[in-house]
Amino acid sequence: MNGADAIVKILQMEGIRQVFCYPLTNLLDALARAGVRILSSRQERVAGNMADGVSRSTNGRQIGVFTVQSRAGAENAFAGVAHSFTDSTPVLFLPGHAGLDQIGTHPSFDCVDNYRATTKMANKVISPELAPSRLRHAFTALRSGRPGPVMLELLDDACNAEFVGDLEYTPIPRMRVAADPGAVEEAAERLLRAERPMIWAGQGVLYAEASRELVEVAEILGIPVMTTLQGKSGFPERHELSAGVGAYSVTHMARHCLANSDLILAVGSSLTVAPFTPPIPPGKAIIHATVDPSDINKEYPAVLPVVADAKFFLRQLAKVLKSKVGKDREAHRQETVETLSRHRNAWLEEFESLFSDDSQPINGYRMFRELWSAIDPDTSIVTHESAPRGTSRASSTRPTRPGATWGGASPPNWAFRWVWPWEPRSPIRTSWWSTSWGTPPWG
Repeated sequence: MNGADAIVKILQMEGIRQVFCYPLTNLLDALARAGVRILSSRQERVAGNMADGVSRSTNGRQIGVFTVQSRAGAENAFAGVAHSFTDSTPVLFLPGHAGLDQIGTHPSFDCVDNYRATTKMANKVISPELAPSRLRHAFTALRSGRPGPVMLELLDDACNAEFVGDLEYTPIPRMRVAADPGAVEEAAERLLRAERPMIWAGQGVLYAEASRELVEVAEILGIPVMTTLQGKSGFPERHELSAGVGAYSVTHMARHCLANSDLILAVGSSLTVAPFTPPIPPGKAIIHATVDPSDINKEYPAVLPVVADAKFFLRQLAKVLKSKVGKDREAHRQETVETLSRHRNAWLEEFESLFSDDSQPINGYRMFRELWSAIDPDTSIVTHESAPRGTSRASSTRPTRPGATWGGASPPNWAFRWVWPWEPRSPIRTSWWSTSWGTPPWG
C-alpha cells in the first residue's frame, strides 16, 4: 500500500465513513479503493461547511473530514475552515500539496503557514511513515479540550510513496476533564447562598452531551436556564425553568433574568462579548465553568473559575447540591416558575397578532406557527438563517431535545452548513426553513 492507502486506513480506524471533497485530490483513489463514501461539493468552502455539519450534528462523535487539491483548492477552502474555527467545530481538513520540491517556492500556497491562525493544529505529512504519528496528534487535538478544526497538509510525495512496514495505529479516545472537587463545593455553596441565581448554558453543553445533567442541576436549585444561540436546545425550552435563548434577540424571560440575577452560573460558554450574545449587566457574580481556560476572565471577571467538561462538572455539582439542598428550594422553584410564566405569556401575547395574521403574503411569524403545528418537535430538526430576522424567529422556537434547532450568528450564506444532520443518532425528519421575512420582533 502507498501512503494515501495508509492514511485512509487510519481514517477508517477512527470511524470515518465519508469524506467531502472538491474537485480532485491525492487521497480520492485511496478512499475509493477502501470503500469510503466520497461526496463532492460544488465548491471547496461548501465541502468544509458539510464536514462541519457532520461534526456538529453528532456532537463530535463523528468527525467531519474534507479534502481538496493543492494550490487553488487549498486557498478556496479557507472560508469553510474559518467558519469552523469561529464556531469551535472539530473538523479534519486534508488539503493536498504539490510535493517537497515546491515547499517555500512562490506561488505555491503553503497551508501550514496560512492556516496556522485559523486551526487548532496545522502540520504536514511529508512521508508515508509520518502518517500514523501526524494523524494520532491530529485526532488527539480533535477529541480533547475546546473543539476546533485541525489541518494536515498531504504532500504528493507522502501519498504516492510506498508505506514500508506494518501499519500500527490505535484510535484516539475522547479526552475529558472533571472539575476540582473544591471548586464544585464552592460553586454549590455560592449557588445556594445567592438570592436570584440563573444558568447561562452554551454550546459546550451540547458537545459534552450534558443536557440531562443541566436539567438536574436546574431542578435541584429551582433556577432559570438561558441558552446562547449556539447552545440552543441544550436545555428543553418547554421546561418550566427555561428562560429561552439570549442572542441578538433576547426573550423577555432571559432579559428579566439577566437584569435581576445576582449570580450567573455560566457552563460550556466562552462568555465572549459579541453582537449575537447579550451583554451581562455590571455587578453580577459569575461562576464560569468551561473546558478552555483561555476563556476565563477574558471578558468578565469570574468569582469562581472552573476548568472542566460540562457533563462532568454538572454531574459533580448535582451530587454536591443533593447533599446540601433544603426544603426551602421548592418554594424558590415555584416562585421562579411563576415569574418565568408571567414573562413568557406577556412576551407571546405581544406578538400574537403577528403569529395569527392571515394577510397576504404570509408573514414569517405565521409561517412558524404553521410549521410548529405540522412537525413533531421530538423527531425534527428546525434550521434557520441568521442575521437579525433569522435569530429573532429562533428565539420563538421551543426545542424539546438536544440538537433540535440549528442556527447561528453568521451571514445568511452560512445557512447550508447548519442543515446537514449526517447520520443522526435517532430518527430525524429535517426541514430546511428560511426565516428571512419581516422585521426583528424583539431586541
